[in-house]
Amino acid sequence: FGLPAFWYLYIEKGEKSLSLPKNGGWSVSLLLGVGMLFVIFIAYFLLGDKLLKADDLTEILDTVGLTVAWKFALAIFFWVFINSVLEEYVFRWFITTKSAEIFDSEMTGIIFSALIFTLHHAIALHLFGFIWWQTIIACFGLLSAAAIWSWLYVRFRSIWVCWLSHAICDVAVFGIGYTILF
Repeated sequence: FGLPAFWYLYIEKGEKSLSLPKNGGWSVSLLLGVGMLFVIFIAYFLLGDKLLKADDLTEILDTVGLTVAWKFALAIFFWVFINSVLEEYVFRWFITTKSAEIFDSEMTGIIFSALIFTLHHAIALHLFGFIWWQTIIACFGLLSAAAIWSWLYVRFRSIWVCWLSHAICDVAVFGIGYTILF
């Protein structure tokens, strides 16, 4: 997480910034986040028990101690308010921006960043013990969301606008996980 800041501040001689949105974007982000939340809920209600059984999720999360309600709730807090901010900082601010510069195309930057974000999550899901086909199905949603968030960053130049939508999706996903487990 330090590499992007080091690169920007010391190699490129950039200035520190909180990345506050300058051109709005909050309402767009909120609408996209709520829209994705509905897609997540609909997908879960249509396919959830076919894709992920409570016993399987318990087995996966027991290995890392997340089958205790308060620990899982603490993990949700971490994923929504810390991890997703860090992901927006790395994937949207740094990777989207730098790949758009390297490829001389914002669209290519959006696609490249979305692919790297999806790969990152595919590896994490695999390491957590998800079966390959579960990971592939999740990757379709991850790729779509990552492309939307990268587009939001390119459009509004703020990780916070992206984070709002990302956080809404995380609440949906981990809320479903909480419901399955407890």
